Amino acid sequence: MKKSNETMTIAILKDILAYEISGWENEVEDGNMTPGRYEELTDVSRLDKIATSSLNDAYQDGLLESPVSSATIESKHLKFLGNAKLEEIKKSAVTLALILK
Repeated sequence: MKKSNETMTIAILKDILAYEISGWENEVEDGNMTPGRYEELTDVSRLDKIATSSLNDAYQDGLLESPVSSATIESKHLKFLGNAKLEEIKKSAVTLALILK
């Protein structure tokens, strides 16, 4: 996979995670979620599961799409990376999402 595809995958996963985090922040501000629950949801392992789920959905749909931009990558570009590289990509996306929250 080209580095640009890896970078795009990280950016899209980061967008997905940041979108989720933003929604949870709104829930806390609206009083529909406790700050403690927010902290549980923004745990690294929980965000990793969301990233994994997003990749699994992409394999089903054929595309990994950002919820906040027009960025899209075909899942066929992801399949050839192997599990180790995908783990690195997910960790990068989770870290970026947490830094930007």
